[in-house]
Amino acid sequence: MNYYPPEAVTRPLALAALLGRPDLHAAAREFLRSSHNPPINSIGVAEPGASSRLFGERKTVTNPATPGSGIIKADWLAKHRQRRPAVAVVLLDRSAVAGNPSDWKRSCAALEAVRAAARTRGARLVVAVVQEAPMGLDLPEERAAELAKTAGVDRRCLVTVILSEGAAAWRPVGAVVHEQAAAFYSDDARRVQQAHADRRLQAPSYEANARTAFKAAALAEFRGDRAKAARMYSTSYGEVVKVAIGPPTPLQRHFECAAVAELLHVKVVTLLLTQARVPDACTQFCGHLRRFRSPPELVGAPLGAVAAHAGWLSRQYAAMAELLSGRVDLSAVADQPGANPAELFLEAAMAAIARRRASDAAVAARSTPLQAKAATVIPGRFIGTAVLRGPPAMPMTDAQYCDYLESQEAAVDHSRAAIELLRVAHGLYTRLGPARPARLLYRIGGLMATEYLAAGDVANAAKLLEGCAALQRQEGWRAPLAATLAQLRDCALRRGATKDYVAASLELSALVGYVSDEVAEAAGEDAVAAIEAAGTGPAADTVPASMGTSILAPTPAGFSPLDSAGTPEAPTSPGEQQSGTLNAWRSSDAAPSAVEESAAEVDAAADALKAADLSSSSPTAGAAASSKRGPGPVGGAAVKAGLHRSESTPAMHFTVGAPPDGAGLSSALALSVGFAKPDAFPTAHLGRDGAVTIGVGIWSGLTAPLVETRVEVVLEDRTGQISLDAVPAPELLAALGHTPSHALLERLGSTMPLTEQRLSDADGVAALQPQAWATWAVRWAPRHAGPLRLRRVVLYCGTATSFTWQLPEAPQGQAVIGQAGSSFGSSLPPFRKASDVEAGLWTLEAPSRLAAPELKVHCAGYGMVGERLALEVASQAGAAVAGGTLTVTAAYREGLCAPQLLFAPARGVPAGDAEEEAAPVKLAAVEAGARTSNRYLLALPRHGQIRLTATLTCNLAEALENTVTMSVALELTVEQPFSVTTTLAGPPRVPQLLLPSGGLSTAAALGGGGVEGRAALPLRSRCMLTAALRATAPCEVIIESCALELPEVDPGEPPAVLLPNGPSDLALPAPANLRTGDIHSALFSLTSSTAAHGMPLGSLLVRWRRALPAQKRTHSSSQAAPPGSPVRRAPQAGVLPPPPGETVATRLPLPVVDFAEPLLSVTADHPSSATAGTPFRYQIVLDGRNCDEQQQLMVALGDTTGWVLSGPRKQALSLLPRMRAKLAWQLVAVNPGPQPLPSIQVAVPGVNARVDASGGRQVFVLPAAIPV
Repeated sequence: MNYYPPEAVTRPLALAALLGRPDLHAAAREFLRSSHNPPINSIGVAEPGASSRLFGERKTVTNPATPGSGIIKADWLAKHRQRRPAVAVVLLDRSAVAGNPSDWKRSCAALEAVRAAARTRGARLVVAVVQEAPMGLDLPEERAAELAKTAGVDRRCLVTVILSEGAAAWRPVGAVVHEQAAAFYSDDARRVQQAHADRRLQAPSYEANARTAFKAAALAEFRGDRAKAARMYSTSYGEVVKVAIGPPTPLQRHFECAAVAELLHVKVVTLLLTQARVPDACTQFCGHLRRFRSPPELVGAPLGAVAAHAGWLSRQYAAMAELLSGRVDLSAVADQPGANPAELFLEAAMAAIARRRASDAAVAARSTPLQAKAATVIPGRFIGTAVLRGPPAMPMTDAQYCDYLESQEAAVDHSRAAIELLRVAHGLYTRLGPARPARLLYRIGGLMATEYLAAGDVANAAKLLEGCAALQRQEGWRAPLAATLAQLRDCALRRGATKDYVAASLELSALVGYVSDEVAEAAGEDAVAAIEAAGTGPAADTVPASMGTSILAPTPAGFSPLDSAGTPEAPTSPGEQQSGTLNAWRSSDAAPSAVEESAAEVDAAADALKAADLSSSSPTAGAAASSKRGPGPVGGAAVKAGLHRSESTPAMHFTVGAPPDGAGLSSALALSVGFAKPDAFPTAHLGRDGAVTIGVGIWSGLTAPLVETRVEVVLEDRTGQISLDAVPAPELLAALGHTPSHALLERLGSTMPLTEQRLSDADGVAALQPQAWATWAVRWAPRHAGPLRLRRVVLYCGTATSFTWQLPEAPQGQAVIGQAGSSFGSSLPPFRKASDVEAGLWTLEAPSRLAAPELKVHCAGYGMVGERLALEVASQAGAAVAGGTLTVTAAYREGLCAPQLLFAPARGVPAGDAEEEAAPVKLAAVEAGARTSNRYLLALPRHGQIRLTATLTCNLAEALENTVTMSVALELTVEQPFSVTTTLAGPPRVPQLLLPSGGLSTAAALGGGGVEGRAALPLRSRCMLTAALRATAPCEVIIESCALELPEVDPGEPPAVLLPNGPSDLALPAPANLRTGDIHSALFSLTSSTAAHGMPLGSLLVRWRRALPAQKRTHSSSQAAPPGSPVRRAPQAGVLPPPPGETVATRLPLPVVDFAEPLLSVTADHPSSATAGTPFRYQIVLDGRNCDEQQQLMVALGDTTGWVLSGPRKQALSLLPRMRAKLAWQLVAVNPGPQPLPSIQVAVPGVNARVDASGGRQVFVLPAAIPV
């Protein structure tokens, strides 16, 4: 808000005058300003008798204001804030008031003088009696009454200041001054309104109405009434916009009204925002713009006035944005029109840019000296007016005033001001995070670049323009891109960068349809001229001197037609140049949106480009006149001549599509390249040498032909890269048959590699016509069989310019790299179907002159743990093979272990006989078409992923030096056939508390967690193991047997686990067929006589086989023989199935358990049935025969719902060593039917364990008999 003086943007404070005792003024001023609320400003006068100069005389208005006079005096606010006090505070010593008569008379005389001076302005009076310390007696009553009478004030305006109290001594003074100041400002407002009412009866005017409302608003603001101040300022603003603007100086009158309206608008908005009335503030702002954004008074006005108004408009936007940023929570007003500071700052920047353009145009159009300059003009008495410096001061005519405005604008750094506003707007938009408008951000960057260019900062402008151009290419915004490219050309010229200039010119020339034909032609001619002149001097990337001086003409007057802001060029005739335009900031009635304006400006840029020439950015400007274009700049001929005369034109090398210099060349030069299919040309013309053909097509989007062009293709084989010259082949575009013409085959030459016999320049040179495809061809015999990869294509133009296309690794298969024209036909690859060149085919397997063998692997798609998969590796020779080696390897991807690969026995030989580890196999020489086969067995020890690789390396019989390697790799999944779930149970219906081998420190209930969560089983008791097998194999399997394998023990030692039922092998009476998800359960009985901790139970041995043979899949190599090669197809051999009835043994581990002595056994006794209402006995027997110590037991009965209980629910007892105990209860059933018995919990606190003695028991209750 540094655009305005402090009195316009800060809150006005009441002003008081301190009279007398100058030594106390500093302390009083500090308290009133800093400690009092609200603050009060003050001025000091040493002697009260000198107060007459402080208040002055009130003027008397004898004649009413007439229309056309000034509206508001420029110094009125400052005068009342700084020089015209509302209250006079007279500081008197107590000794002078209560002392001798002479001092008393002097004090009364001073009061009378101050009263007389203040009366002229109606100022209020306060008397402060100063004393050093509190005194016992107050001021004498007669003296106090005389003081009040002399000063003409009430007794409450007499205050005492006790200096010993410090700053608090001035608190009574502050309270009385604030009260009296409010009364003064209220009286003054009534006086002003009454005077205005009297004048209106004589000659009413809008100026007087505005002036009176303004004064009333300011006085309300002085006394803190913000609501009334906002209302009166708004009333004054409404009167200002009604002021008639007419002769004799309508232009000056407009700027005066605009200045007054600006002050009132800032006041209104500030007060509304202070009251949190954001919508009202935004409404005021939009109305302010509607009235003054496009005033009719400036239609046809001189450019100096247009620039001044644009600066005024920029200030409105910036001030509103700053007010909103500092006083409003922006998240709460996001949807309020005109409440976005980022948009407002952007609009301010747009107005600043328009200001700079109008100012530049005014300077360029100035042909006579200025009649009035800023140094000869001073501000007038009223806001927004100016007069010629005197003496005496003289009013100005509108012509002089316009000259004054123009001189003011010439002293302003417009570009820097616009850049700062754009920078602030960019920062605010960036803070939006992911929601920020990317297009608008780059648009702001383009505007900043334009202003950097105007300021002469070419480096920063180029950096911003390159970023904008990158986004515009990516999004396809052609019209803005054309404007950006024109600016980049200008930057390149100023920096002397020939390469950058050529790149921008080529891309601009290709934007046909988005620029005028003359623009495109001139850009193309300039680029071609620079290309033809390249390499004539040292390789320094600079523009020749002739290009920057004699060829480049100064920028013409007016707005740049290629400016990215998209505003039209100013008229060129002198008469028209004096007339400004407001199109840059005209909009609808509502507050404009920066985004909408940006979109509109894009369209304006397109229209401007189509109708403009390159006078502001082309190096051809200033040469001889062209009859085609009329007076003005010429095309590329002059540039070509100038470049050929240069001694330092550089060599230039571009990488198409790669930033920074080749990023946009894809629209100027497009590439289509690919191999011809191997069978495209018959053997009658090419023989059996396996030669390959490459077709190259290049689209020129330029408007001028590129002559002296040559194409080079770089491809790579297994021995490295090789560069081949291409032959111009227009026949590729018009091949009519299935094969190329004989003339083309003759031009392609022999089959010798072109690296040994290169084409001459005359043979390889062709012209690249504008807006058309040109084609070249390469025919080459590969040095080796194997993969060929196109790496890059280089287009050479002239003597020292090249364009390189790097073919990417991914994505491959692009038929056209770049943009080839706008029509459907031109965007297609240049190769007709008849030419058999496949555009986008960059990789080719170079065929051998002899047929290579074909390698196949037959194998199941998956395997299961424990199986031995059969696989077959077969090869078939396309031509005679002198010998070779077959290697087969297998490995788990995780690398934990390696599967065993064995040679399979011959047919009829039992499995296990003649099996040996697989090793590389030496293959004997075979004739063409012969088939060889090798069989293997792959043992699968664990699940996972196995990578199987078969590699065949052989030498062809007719070319011993030509070694061929074929390889097949596949992935094999190995899965588990079963999963097992085990359940352990002790003796039925006998709950036991087990004593582990560690003693009585811990114990566990049977079947529930032993140490570390293991199952616990009792010694010398028959326990049951249930194993549930779930089939997880992806196919149907047959289980033949299931057995329990106990862990091995040392010889001579008894087994730790016994099988009471004898052999554990469970041979099924009939095989069990299981599909995926089926479950097969096996039951085993076991016991142990030795206490053990963590004893393994062994494993479960399952013998099984597949229900059906595994289905085989075939994996083969992709080598194909060239046409015409003799290949004898042998009968296809069948795939060997796995041996019939082969059984697989799978071992599944069983859990680890604890065997322990039963510390306590609990047996429950009760009848199986009872009668409702009849009691029965429910008892438990506690057996501690394995306990060597007395144990304290706690027995608790659980929920007894549905039962009537006789006996204690909880009781404690002592169980002697190796003794038994009984506990009994009487139960009566209430309801008939099966009823669960109450649970019985037996706890042994000494070992911190408990056991459930009931085990989910229940009794069937019969209904009670009904008496007859």
